[in-house]
Amino acid sequence: MSPRKYRQNAYQVCVNILKARHLPQNANSRVVVRVGKRKRKTVIRKKTDSPIFNEYFVFDLVCELDELLSTKIMITVYVKTFLRYKFHGNAIFEVALVWDQPDHQYFHKWAMLTNPKDLSAGPKGYVKCNITINVKGEKMKVHPETEGEDDIEGNLLLPVGGEFVAYRQRASYIFTIYRADGLPDMSSFCMKNDYENINPFVQISFAGMKQTTREEWQTYRPYFNQKIIFNEMFPSLCQRVRIAIKHRVNTCRTCVVASYILNLAKIFQSGKYDFLPTFGPSFLHFYGIGTTERNTCFGKRFSALPFYRGRVLVSLKTEIDDSETISGISTQTELAVPIIETLIFMVVTESRREQGSHGVIAEREQEEKLEKLEGMVALESADAYIFYNAMIRDLNNHCIRYLDMLNTGRYDVKGGTTKLDRYRVNFCRNEIENILKRIKMTGQLPNNNYIRIAMVHGYQYLGKLKKLREDPQHSLPDVFIWMITGSKRRVAYARFPAEKIIYSEEAAEKGTLCGRRMDVFLRNPWDKEEADYMACKLEIFLWLGNADYVGA
Repeated sequence: MSPRKYRQNAYQVCVNILKARHLPQNANSRVVVRVGKRKRKTVIRKKTDSPIFNEYFVFDLVCELDELLSTKIMITVYVKTFLRYKFHGNAIFEVALVWDQPDHQYFHKWAMLTNPKDLSAGPKGYVKCNITINVKGEKMKVHPETEGEDDIEGNLLLPVGGEFVAYRQRASYIFTIYRADGLPDMSSFCMKNDYENINPFVQISFAGMKQTTREEWQTYRPYFNQKIIFNEMFPSLCQRVRIAIKHRVNTCRTCVVASYILNLAKIFQSGKYDFLPTFGPSFLHFYGIGTTERNTCFGKRFSALPFYRGRVLVSLKTEIDDSETISGISTQTELAVPIIETLIFMVVTESRREQGSHGVIAEREQEEKLEKLEGMVALESADAYIFYNAMIRDLNNHCIRYLDMLNTGRYDVKGGTTKLDRYRVNFCRNEIENILKRIKMTGQLPNNNYIRIAMVHGYQYLGKLKKLREDPQHSLPDVFIWMITGSKRRVAYARFPAEKIIYSEEAAEKGTLCGRRMDVFLRNPWDKEEADYMACKLEIFLWLGNADYVGA
């Protein structure tokens, strides 16, 4: 069978500009909406500080999902003077911000306008808008009109979790790039190579700003030890940070070796156990970049292959800036103190694995039992409530064991963990305690009268457990199995996260696929994950762990 040809998806970004508030008195204003490189303008509303526009714009995009999520949306207000239109303020965010919302849309939200060059001036006004991301052919959800939508502060356009923040503040996002290793040999892959080895540097893109580390020459293990500081608002409307390893081809050209998207929404929390965006020090592992990447070092044929391209040791710290020294959005670089890595990698790897594996096992068991329960309810089984009660008892016992594991002290400051690990412990503990309280409140069922409501509760518990599984700090790289022909051409592969096959003496902490005999289907590396065929099947046994436990 010939390889399947993949088409890019068709998306629509729909922006409805309703009205604006708190503009200059008697202003002649208009709103310009820019999505990517396309822009649309509203009509001019004259002599009012509260103009009503009610104009609807549709932007058609044909691209891959990753390219869509990185597309910028800019809502800008211009005020007309005697001679020209003068910039007043704007709001800039990514499509990913809208995509993460329920139904992929913001409804009747107020975008706060600011001047990027002078954040200390405060809000320059507000624009009320509806923004929807729609896949062509799908129906959009229509929201009914509700009261209180003119409450600006209560309906601000904010990222997920940002609604719990009292107000937006100026902040410094401090990224520290320590070192990199495992970088590829450019002499065998690079199509634009003028040197034998790689000349690496790291570029970070965030909130429309870019900054790079210094360049190292002819080395696969560069040491940077530099801080890159972005001065922006918190919470930022741009939640995706793009970290790219780049190669200096010659004095005039650079190319991209690999890139990684760090989602800030996964490394900060608002609420009872709130903390600012925090990460590492931890390794980010880089793999083959997508086909949408421009200026790749590997040409079109090799750019999307899932080769391992190296790792970078990174940390992120966020500080709220209360001083008046930094007025606008800006970037800067500083030298950083080298990190001491003795034994930290091994300790942190073990602690993260133990945190996540309990949540994975509980989630898998809960999902399997809910599927079985759903079948029993559909068949109107008289024993459905008995099965539900047993499932809830097992979940309750598992949560108690999980809390005991968190309270052993292995995640204390002296345990070799990072700040984010310790913050996540508090978050996980809070979520598990909430589940136990809900189980105690709802109790067990005496009959099948409320079995469907109980199933809803079960799926809510499952959703909370899935949150515990997502750990943005991955200490171990993924495991690849490649099939190679006699000409050394890679024809098929399979990929496994290390956490699924890692071994532990504790059964609850062992990977779900560790030590199991299983059938693995290899697929063509040139195709996407949605391919409807496989290249071949392997019967295989996988195990990953410390050499001391090989006999296990």
